[in-house]
Amino acid sequence: MTGIAGLLAGLLAGEGGAAATEIPDFANRIVSAASGDIDNDGKVDLVLLLTPDEAAGEVDHGLLVMMGSGKDRGQISPKAYYPDMVWGGLPGSMAGNRPSVSIAANGTIRLVSHNDAVGRSRWNQTLTLARRGKKLMLAGFSYGSYDTLIPDGRSRKCEVNLLTGKGEREIDGEEEQFSLSLGELTIRDWARYREAGFCGFPE
Repeated sequence: MTGIAGLLAGLLAGEGGAAATEIPDFANRIVSAASGDIDNDGKVDLVLLLTPDEAAGEVDHGLLVMMGSGKDRGQISPKAYYPDMVWGGLPGSMAGNRPSVSIAANGTIRLVSHNDAVGRSRWNQTLTLARRGKKLMLAGFSYGSYDTLIPDGRSRKCEVNLLTGKGEREIDGEEEQFSLSLGELTIRDWARYREAGFCGFPE
């Protein structure tokens, strides 16, 4: 067993030789997972998107990062946990707004959230994270939205490279370039920008 299947099997097996039918409570919080090499060291890393731990005061999905370690193939260790990273529907709720995580071929982590089902405002958002040295950087941000009750109107799109500050946005078909001077942003800075994003759309 290799890749994410093997990693998850080891993670969920628990300790003390637990029977396969005994699923740890932690496992029920996993809503999305991906494996890849996020730090370009040739070892398999794992990222997990978890439902919020309400007892700890969390309100949105958190990101658990586990890095490949040691000399044994497939060995991983928890590296960091970042709460309240992604909005999304919880398991058992209406479909159309579940968040997800993926790792691209270049090792960047992509956190996707969206609303395709509830209300008149439909939107999608992707936050891209990149490992630079020992830091997890905010590398990119994209957003799109439209109003289901206004044909061909109130549509917005945006793509921003947060490493360079260069971006492009579109409002009702009108495109424009823009730039940001935010400096270096790590994943810890996301809390300051998650509500407004980086697109600078007018109200």
